[in-house]
Amino acid sequence: MTKRDFLRLLIKTSALYMLITNIFNISWIAMTPQIPYIDIVMTFIYIILLAILFWLINHYTDAIINFLKLDRHFDDDQIVIGNFNLQGIFTVAVVCIGGYLIVNQIFDFCYYCILAFKEKVAAHSSTESLYPITNYYRKWITSGASVILGYALLTNAKRIGSWLYQQNK
Repeated sequence: MTKRDFLRLLIKTSALYMLITNIFNISWIAMTPQIPYIDIVMTFIYIILLAILFWLINHYTDAIINFLKLDRHFDDDQIVIGNFNLQGIFTVAVVCIGGYLIVNQIFDFCYYCILAFKEKVAAHSSTESLYPITNYYRKWITSGASVILGYALLTNAKRIGSWLYQQNK
């Protein structure tokens, strides 16, 4: 496998991930009983633009690689996978899961930290808060635990991968 093939695979899977997550993020349309007509129209326009962007990324991947010069300045053109056994696959899977947990939850965790700070400041303020803060502690704890678990998986990936390999024997 060449580095260009790897970049092509990475860009196409990222585009698919973008499409899937954005479609699930706009699923609120189906759950809202009375929604204004303009919101439905804007949502369908958004879905169409998203599908066009997905199609462009998938069909012009080489042009994106050339424009961003992603395949330049590597020592060699080939990716040698050499001694990639089942333990290596487990380790890569643990790294992917840990990275996903961190990337997916770090922004939510930071957002809930800011909400906690706002709540503490509003409690000591003499004026009423313009935006009432709802109960968010469960989400805050869940996102914080996901970030901590992701970090633990990343820092102990080799050990966990070898343990999973031993359990698979």
